[in-house]
Amino acid sequence: MKRRIVNRQKDRQCWLWLALIVLTGLRASAGSIHYERLSTPENIPHVFPWDYQGLRLLSEFPLNYELVFGGQTAFTLSSGSSFTITPALSNAVLAVRSGPNDLGGLVVPLKQGQKIGSDALGYEWLAADDSWLGPVGSTFTASRASGVIGQPFLTVGYFTGVESAYAGLQFQLAGETHYGWVRVGAPMIGFNGGWIYDFAYETRPNTPILAGAGAPLRVTLNANLRGENEVPPNRSTHSGTASFTLEGSNLWYIVRFDAGFTPRAAGIYKPAKPRLIPLRLIADLPLYLLPGNSISGQVTLNKKQIAELLAGCFCINVKTAAYPRGELRGQILPLDDNHDGVPDDVEAYIQLACPCDASWKNHGQYVDRVRRAAWPFAHSQLISLRQYFHIIQQAAHSDCGKRK
Repeated sequence: MKRRIVNRQKDRQCWLWLALIVLTGLRASAGSIHYERLSTPENIPHVFPWDYQGLRLLSEFPLNYELVFGGQTAFTLSSGSSFTITPALSNAVLAVRSGPNDLGGLVVPLKQGQKIGSDALGYEWLAADDSWLGPVGSTFTASRASGVIGQPFLTVGYFTGVESAYAGLQFQLAGETHYGWVRVGAPMIGFNGGWIYDFAYETRPNTPILAGAGAPLRVTLNANLRGENEVPPNRSTHSGTASFTLEGSNLWYIVRFDAGFTPRAAGIYKPAKPRLIPLRLIADLPLYLLPGNSISGQVTLNKKQIAELLAGCFCINVKTAAYPRGELRGQILPLDDNHDGVPDDVEAYIQLACPCDASWKNHGQYVDRVRRAAWPFAHSQLISLRQYFHIIQQAAHSDCGKRK
């Protein structure tokens, strides 16, 4: 019996050491990327849902924010008459040329994992244009008067109404070209401002970077709130949606209700299975209603709760005066558009760590790298062992690393 216990302890230590080695390897591979995250200062009232996830850049605070790379101001993001990014000197942003001269270019929103490099992806690397007012950058979003009496304002910009997307950056450092990204959002249409969440750049010159590379893993989860999900089901005419972002042990949330809905209490509960009454409260969600009849905030989870969250064990239950036990309820599930059981953000993170078009020695090296990149998620229970082996199987069936 003692020998079995000793062997189990050794096995457990081996797995822990393997996970530590893999995590160290992942960090080392991202060691050439400089990453920074931004947030709205605590002394500024958090009145919008996105204040909990990034730096608010609306006209009232602050007006400008400078991205400093290598001790130099490389780009300036500004709000006011429009929400723009202005490159310094010979720097540039990935954009398309617009009609109005005062808008410069229109910044192109990129998805996580898109390559940012000398290839402009069919767009242009646009520098700042000179005008009598000074340098003109490229626009995320801008709302202008239509010029016609009685007509609504006109809003332009590819980031208009977008909560989060990446912008590609090209800049000069010590006479050499570098590439980076900044993640911003302009979800409030017509406000000529938005939020800056984080940014990163490749410290090695002339080296492409993937949008989102260098950032910690963020898992997106959603829930649809309906009366029919309650136990027993009710005939409420109201509904709502909830979106979550899990990063480390922090879970940010935004819950939106339809017009006229007045909640009295809301919380994250378990179990989430249909026909089971959610009895155990995981976290209270304060009911400070924000613009758009929504609530937002952040809660901290332990490792067991994170595993249960990603396994779909939690739900949101919202109580009202008419339904004191719950009017709206919805199960919290990771975003999984391809329905393969693996959260989309985990797949994207592995793709960032193991790009298919990298210079692999052979197919076996690529599969081995995917295996090592996926293991920390299985070890920390972010994915199940079944999902872990599914990821490896997908890598084995791919053409990555094969000679053409």
